Amino acid sequence: LALKGKPVAAAAAAAAATWVHIQLGAHTMLVLGLGMLLSARRTGLRRILTSSLLYLLLVAPTLAPQWALYVSGPSPLSPREFLNLHAVLRQPQHLIPSSWPGSDYFRFFLLIAMAALAADWRREPHRTVLAWCAIILALCVVGTVFVEVVPVKLIIKMQLFRETIFIKFFAVLYVAKFLLQVLEQEKGPQKACALAILAIQNFAVIGSCAALLVALRKNRPWLWGVVLFAAGFVAGVTAVATASLGAPIPMFWHSFAVGPRGVWVGLATLAALAAVTWLRVRLLPAALVVAAVALRIGTGLPYYGYAHAPADDWYQFCQRIRAETPRDAVFINPPYYGNFLMFAERAEVADFKCAPSIEKDLVEWKRRIDDLSGENLRCSGWMECSSELAGAYSRLREKDFLRLADKYRAQFAITTHHAQHLDFPVRFRSGDFVLYSLPGH
Repeated sequence: LALKGKPVAAAAAAAAATWVHIQLGAHTMLVLGLGMLLSARRTGLRRILTSSLLYLLLVAPTLAPQWALYVSGPSPLSPREFLNLHAVLRQPQHLIPSSWPGSDYFRFFLLIAMAALAADWRREPHRTVLAWCAIILALCVVGTVFVEVVPVKLIIKMQLFRETIFIKFFAVLYVAKFLLQVLEQEKGPQKACALAILAIQNFAVIGSCAALLVALRKNRPWLWGVVLFAAGFVAGVTAVATASLGAPIPMFWHSFAVGPRGVWVGLATLAALAAVTWLRVRLLPAALVVAAVALRIGTGLPYYGYAHAPADDWYQFCQRIRAETPRDAVFINPPYYGNFLMFAERAEVADFKCAPSIEKDLVEWKRRIDDLSGENLRCSGWMECSSELAGAYSRLREKDFLRLADKYRAQFAITTHHAQHLDFPVRFRSGDFVLYSLPGH
């Protein structure tokens, strides 16, 4: 938006983003390019071509090797087989819309609906944002068709649904603007609804309060009927979900469940934000930051940044491996524990979360995952597959580990205390994990 009317500068900025993250940078330029084409009469064809050529020239050093690798590598998989390995098995959360729970769609479109209340779509820059969001949604439709219906490998690898992060970014800005306007200009009931949206992290409450805000602002009787019906329906779903935690009911219902801890935390946060609003509305953003930090510390929510690994048993165990084992050693480790390569800096047979994108490597990765599970793994996504891998790996016995050691020239095997015990020499124990030396290797 800051570079609006400067397509060449925008293309250069997109190129810089591509150097940081090749996929998101390319997606950014794709959206910008399509936006330029929609306004070609105003932008001018020459400026569009110049911008496109400049972008390609700037990203060529990083994009060209990737493209050459893509077109020159062998393709042993059909598009449907590639889809099953790369998307259905490994990352349906990024690529398979039909696998996403209804609660994800509810949250996404609720955010968009709330954002729409704050913008004047007939004016700039709101019209530009609307055009970009429409382009992204259209690309998501393309992604759905050419991933799930008629699989195309290039479209699968592009992961077009990642672009929805831009819609969420813009929507959050508009929702923040809308809520601040309500808190500054509206009366008590509207302010209470806005504060509840900010304080209570339950989308049943957020959806009900957003609908109530619309009814209060429009002051139309039929809207009150719709709001009352929606509130009653959501309250019923919440009650059923809360009473059925852990039961095999749709995940959409689980997302509305309410726990005692969530109730008191939400009400306490609501009271604190109300006090800040009563004192001075402009202090609310700072109060939200303080509340986020206080809730994380006070409730013990797990967190670690990219620069600081978690100080848990797995990390400590990997650190000890890095300090006490040969650098060229190969490890048979539970494939459902991630980051072994990063934490231990040692080779491993396979890691479920480190799936390659090149087809021949993807086939090899699946073969290794099957070897570590002792069967042809059939599942979808991390939640389901990690559970199946944990059960299958725990059933491996001494002969299975020796077979894997021969096949992959491994010297060490890792298990957990509670899962299995092997009749091999124990190199050391740390936390929940045991490192075995494999005889003869």
